[in-house]
Amino acid sequence: MANKLGLSDKVVFAGRLPIRQVINKMSEADLFILPSSTLSDSHEGFGIVYLEAAACGTPSLATRQAGAIEAVSEGKSGFFVEDPSIENIQNALEQFLSRKVSFDPFSCREFASGFTWRRVVEHALPFYSS
Repeated sequence: MANKLGLSDKVVFAGRLPIRQVINKMSEADLFILPSSTLSDSHEGFGIVYLEAAACGTPSLATRQAGAIEAVSEGKSGFFVEDPSIENIQNALEQFLSRKVSFDPFSCREFASGFTWRRVVEHALPFYSS
């Protein structure tokens, strides 16, 4: 399909990569795009991949649902489409590519750094204590 659409020089299907290469690729990217949809039998529970992108200084485009809501900070580590339609994704990408929406890599990293095991435990512990 990439060839058919004339995108073969812009799209790379890398397959499975060693973690170091994943980090390098993610750090080189301008935007991580994963506007998932929630299906009755499958959805992204938390969305750690958005935090991984942010930790690399790369903002994300996500759908405002499920785990992405907590794992992407609107305007700081990424932005949202309300529904993952082609039109919504296209509009969001046009906003990003025209620089009407932009992000600071430092802010992305700063947001991701707040997700530590200590924070997870402090957040979850009250549920186990009650």
